[in-house]
Amino acid sequence: MRRATGRFFWLAFAAEALLYSAKMKTYVPVALFTYKRLAFTQATVEALRANPEAAETELFVFSDGPKTEADGAAVEAVRAYVRTVTGFKRVTFHDSPVNKGLSRSIIDGVSQMVEAYGRVIVMEDDLVSSPYFLRYMNAALQRYEQADEVGAVVGGLWFGFQNRHLTTPMPETYFIRGSGWLGWGTWKRAWAHFEKDGSALLRALEERQLTHEFSFNDTSEYTQMLQAQIDGKNDSWAIRWQASLFLKGKLTLHPGVSHILHIGYDANATHCNATHAQQRPQTPVWRPTEVAAIPLCELPEHRKAFEDCFAVHSDGFFLQKLRRGNRRELVFFRRLMLAYTRTATHRKRGKLSRFTLTWRH
Repeated sequence: MRRATGRFFWLAFAAEALLYSAKMKTYVPVALFTYKRLAFTQATVEALRANPEAAETELFVFSDGPKTEADGAAVEAVRAYVRTVTGFKRVTFHDSPVNKGLSRSIIDGVSQMVEAYGRVIVMEDDLVSSPYFLRYMNAALQRYEQADEVGAVVGGLWFGFQNRHLTTPMPETYFIRGSGWLGWGTWKRAWAHFEKDGSALLRALEERQLTHEFSFNDTSEYTQMLQAQIDGKNDSWAIRWQASLFLKGKLTLHPGVSHILHIGYDANATHCNATHAQQRPQTPVWRPTEVAAIPLCELPEHRKAFEDCFAVHSDGFFLQKLRRGNRRELVFFRRLMLAYTRTATHRKRGKLSRFTLTWRH
C-alpha cells in the first residue's frame, strides 16, 4: 500500500512537472500593428525574427486599411511583404478593409488577442527589438501573470538604451506606476482596466488630485496629452492606457537597459515626427535582462529618476539652451513652463486654477 501511494505521488509530481514545462514552452503570441511604412516594417520583423524564441512564437499581423486612395499602394506593399515572412511558428494576418486609425487598431487587436490567448506582446511597425526581447518579455509575463499588482511589462525605454539621462543607476528590473508602450505586454485581467473615455480618466485624476503625480510631478506633459486626446487633437490609446493603469494603482515592469530601438521618426509617424529625432538613441549595445523576483512596489528613487529624464526631454527653445547648463535650472524651468500651461488650461475650461508648484531639488 505504501509502495502504491509512493508511486502515485511520483506520477502526480511528474505530471505536474510536465504541465509546468509545457506552459513555459508556450510562448506569448506577438501582435504586430502595421500600416504603410514598408522599410520600418521590414526592420521590425527582421529584428523579431532574430530572437531565438521566434521559431516557437506565433505572430499576428494587424494591417490597417488605407486612409486615402493614395495610401492604398503602400498599404498593399506592406501586406504583400508580411505574407512572405517566415521564421515564426505561424504567421496570421488580419487585414482591415477600412482605416481604423492606430488607436482603434491597437485597442481592437489587443482586446481580440487577450480574449483568445489571455496575454499578448504588442509591437508597432517601427520598433527594432533586441535578440533578447522575447526572452525577457516571456519571462516577465510568466513571472507576474498571477500578480494582480502588475498591469503590464514593457521592453523599451523611450529615453535611451543605457538610461543615458538617468541620474540614478537603475537595477536589472524595476516597477513604475502606470504603463509603457514601446514593445509591451499584458494579460486579459489587466487589459480589462483599460478605459476608452479620456474625459472619465481626466475627471478621475482631477477629483483625486492626481494630475501632478500622473505627470511625474509636472515634469512630463501626460495631463496635457490626455486633455489633447479629449479635445480631438490626438487619438492616443497610449495616454489612456497610462491613465487607466495609473488610476488603478497598477505597476509596469521596466528593464534596466532597453530592448527596443524606436526608429519611426519620420513624416508618416502617427504621434512622432522628424523633430523628435534628437531623442533617438544611438546604436544600442544589447544585453539580456534577468527577470528575478523583486518587491511589488514603485521605489521613490526610480520615480525621481524618471522625473529627471522627462525634465531634459522638451523641444522648447529655452530648454534647448538650458540643456547645456545646470540640470537643476533645467528642472526648475521645465516645471515653471508646465505651471503656466496648466494654469492656462484651467482658465480656458472656465475653472479656477488649483495649480501649485512643488519644488524637489
